[in-house]
Amino acid sequence: GYRMRAGLDYSDVFAGINLTPNMAWSHDVKGNSPPPNFIEDRMAFSLGVRADYMNIYRADLSYTTFFNADYNELQDRDFISLSFSVAF
Repeated sequence: GYRMRAGLDYSDVFAGINLTPNMAWSHDVKGNSPPPNFIEDRMAFSLGVRADYMNIYRADLSYTTFFNADYNELQDRDFISLSFSVAF
């Protein structure tokens, strides 16, 4: 299988706010391994954005979807993730 991840950094989009949109893709191409590592033809795609203010406050929002593969237990388990953090 293979995994790809990409993101772009946009500094100071608003007053002191930096934005980082990102995406991730994974594909288990051929063969199976003991769960949950690789399941033949399983795919996942994530799309998200990170915002930070003054490099102190951070928020991350992302959506992940799973699809394909005959034995993919995650196929109907798409999810949205939201997190907040503070650095001090």
